[in-house]
Amino acid sequence: MQLMPQTAAQLGVPNPFDPQANVEGGTRYLRELLERYNFDLVKALAAYNAGPQRVEQYGGVPPYYETRAYVARVVKDFNKKKEAQERSGPVAPAKTAAAAKTAAKKPAPQTAQEKSSAAALQAKSGAGHASE
Repeated sequence: MQLMPQTAAQLGVPNPFDPQANVEGGTRYLRELLERYNFDLVKALAAYNAGPQRVEQYGGVPPYYETRAYVARVVKDFNKKKEAQERSGPVAPAKTAAAAKTAAKKPAPQTAQEKSSAAALQAKSGAGHASE
């Protein structure tokens, strides 16, 4: 992402050349712009590229070739990826780290023979009733 020095300072990004700080600051800035323009992606992208003052001045995307090309390119890429995602069907939600950890702790399903062997071991050791 690209943060102008003044924007980085306003966002509290001490070092815009630090990749993590840059991306965090840039995404926070883009979110602020989306909120400012009532989630109008085109205006938010134009403001990200040319500055909010230019979007206000022109009442939308300013007549700058660079800004218009940037907005068109991002919207085109976004739509292309969204279409591909819709064609591929619903995507199963990714497991969270907690869900993966819980799944790893669960014992594998037992066969009937394994269950009876486990019950016999529990009975011999006096561990109580076997549970399924």
